[in-house]
Amino acid sequence: MKIGSFPTTSLAEARVKLAELKTIRQEARCPATEQKAPKQEVRRMLYVDVVADPIWSVIDRGANVQADSILRELTAAFVFCDWSWGVG
Repeated sequence: MKIGSFPTTSLAEARVKLAELKTIRQEARCPATEQKAPKQEVRRMLYVDVVADPIWSVIDRGANVQADSILRELTAAFVFCDWSWGVG
């Protein structure tokens, strides 16, 4: 887990951040997981809004084959965006 980089983060700021991280670890929590949690929630919400909801609307209309094609294309685009933007 990265605290900061010099000279953007001063030694005093880094020590404060390290103390906060140690406190979190003493509480049997994982600072890295907690830092990733908001990103994972946004990713899940985007997937539901961008991929799942449109697919269900197509399925509700009775076009299962079309839904499969749309799902395959949107999932491929979603995975590509994660890879190209370094999200994940």
